[in-house]
Amino acid sequence: MKKILVLMLALLPMGLMAQELKIAIVNVGKVHEIMPEVKQFMAEMEAAQKELENELSKLKNEYEVKIADLTAKGDSLSDNIKQWRTAEIVELQQKIETLYNSAPKILEDREQELIAPIQEKINKAIQEVGEENGYTYILRPEALLYVSPAAIDATDKVIAKLGLK
Repeated sequence: MKKILVLMLALLPMGLMAQELKIAIVNVGKVHEIMPEVKQFMAEMEAAQKELENELSKLKNEYEVKIADLTAKGDSLSDNIKQWRTAEIVELQQKIETLYNSAPKILEDREQELIAPIQEKINKAIQEVGEENGYTYILRPEALLYVSPAAIDATDKVIAKLGLK
């Protein structure tokens, strides 16, 4: 029994080596360049960033107006009104800081929300191309240190699978 097991283990690598490895590459960056969804993604990200910038600018302007108003009228206001306006200014300053600090996370969350369906669509096309063409592996060349000129480039097949030109 041991002899049979040893013989099987010795022959196993030969069987694995006999299998043909078909490796292809897909330049996802090239696919991104021509996908309308990516262009829409970029436009939506710019709009989200602009919206945050506008809101921050609006809050800063309001803050500056309130500071200027308090400074100009400070001596003529009662202590209660000064305290109330000062509290308003402090609250506004905290809103500005909160928005400023949370803006990167807001943009990151929006990016993930928008990019996920695009990545899923590309990954599905890559998987289908791999199955249709019998590829063992499909790699991204930008993640490799060296790609042989003889490597199978399946980028155009993925682009075709996505219905892009």
